[in-house]
Amino acid sequence: MEQAKHRNKFILVFLLMSFTILVTSTAFISWYYRIASLYPSRATDFTAEVLVYVIHILGMLLFSFGVKRRPDLVLRRESFLICIGLWYVCSLLSMVTRVVPVVMGFGLLASVVTGLLFGYYLTALARWTKGRRGLAFGGAGAATSIASFLISLPMDGTFLLSRGVWVLYLVLALLAGGCGWLIFPGKEEAQPWEAAEGASPVAEGISPALPEDSMKAYFLFGGLTVMLLSMVGNMGFYFPSADITQAGVDLEFSRAFYSIGLIAAGLIYDRSPKTALILCSSTILFPFVSLLLMDQVRAGAVVWVLAYIILGFVSVSRALLFVTPAGLDPKLLFLAPLGFACGRLGEALGATLGILLTPYRLPHIIVTSVVCVCTMLAFFFLLDLSFRTRLRQAQQQRPAEPKEESADLSSREQEVLRMLLDGRTYKEIASSLYISENTVKFHVKNVYKKHGCANRKELIARYKR
Repeated sequence: MEQAKHRNKFILVFLLMSFTILVTSTAFISWYYRIASLYPSRATDFTAEVLVYVIHILGMLLFSFGVKRRPDLVLRRESFLICIGLWYVCSLLSMVTRVVPVVMGFGLLASVVTGLLFGYYLTALARWTKGRRGLAFGGAGAATSIASFLISLPMDGTFLLSRGVWVLYLVLALLAGGCGWLIFPGKEEAQPWEAAEGASPVAEGISPALPEDSMKAYFLFGGLTVMLLSMVGNMGFYFPSADITQAGVDLEFSRAFYSIGLIAAGLIYDRSPKTALILCSSTILFPFVSLLLMDQVRAGAVVWVLAYIILGFVSVSRALLFVTPAGLDPKLLFLAPLGFACGRLGEALGATLGILLTPYRLPHIIVTSVVCVCTMLAFFFLLDLSFRTRLRQAQQQRPAEPKEESADLSSREQEVLRMLLDGRTYKEIASSLYISENTVKFHVKNVYKKHGCANRKELIARYKR
């Protein structure tokens, strides 16, 4: 029964994310085309790649502040429905006219509400999914990237600019609202911020058990790493609008490749968050690769596709680096959107530098190199913090010696034996000893064999005698 309940929650959160991301991202593309038709390329780039991202950050910070101060008011189904309704009205009003102040004003207001909606679905991901957050986030993002491409195909590729698309957006907004109604509690229901029994403010992900005295350092360098990784990517390539309006790059087709990075990163993150972040760090190579490709394919489809695949890895890691610890203690739920906010800040800074420095090849390379070095320093400090924390915790929480040990056990098998008797899972043993789960299973098999036991229950009974 409990397993079915968790599965249903997972499905609802997945659908909430899918519908919310699909409607907000696809409507943004419609608005982007409108802006591109009203502004020159440089102004469009600053608007879409810098100003909108800053507005998203504002929305996420407002949400985080609200959850910190008044979770009973913010994390309610009624509040979510108000946000999704306000988003739709503002987005629609930004498209009904070609009057620039109206298009810009309502579009940016819709972006603020989009930041709030980011906060809602990231908080739902933190609170109501356990152990499969990478699959949920990456899968939802991948599905919406492909769906967005398919939506753009009717009417010879002009459907996103038609009035009929807003009927579809209304349906998607209603579906997102329905999922939010089922997920978030009402005024009189049990609230998601009430502390669960046994909950503790520790961070999974890079470090599955991070004590409170390391939390500040974790979030500081985690946020810095996320910001710099996102910044490096956009410094190399900031998705210039001129490629769409002048060079004929298909935005929706290129964005469909976003799904490859998202789903791959999500699956990897669930198995090994550290591996996912290490792969994410390959972003530092992209600026130099894109600069080389520009000489042969001037801002062509190849660069757009590569940029979206890499962005998929960055998006998963920057979101889940904060979502995971936020989900372990209801008091930390306000942290859920902050990783994504740090990523948006990095994208805005990177796009600004990219737009300003692209005409100047040598300064562009020098500045990008400096940022890459800073990124690697922050990244390795985060990994070092994780390693030192694990080592210290292993020393502090070392299980008591068993009453008897077989002389035939190796030193590694004795360590595994102690942890088996302490009730550790294979995954926890592997994490503590820095070995794979398959290696743990091999040692466990030897421990059972040397003790003449068939399973852990018999082993524990042996040492209780």
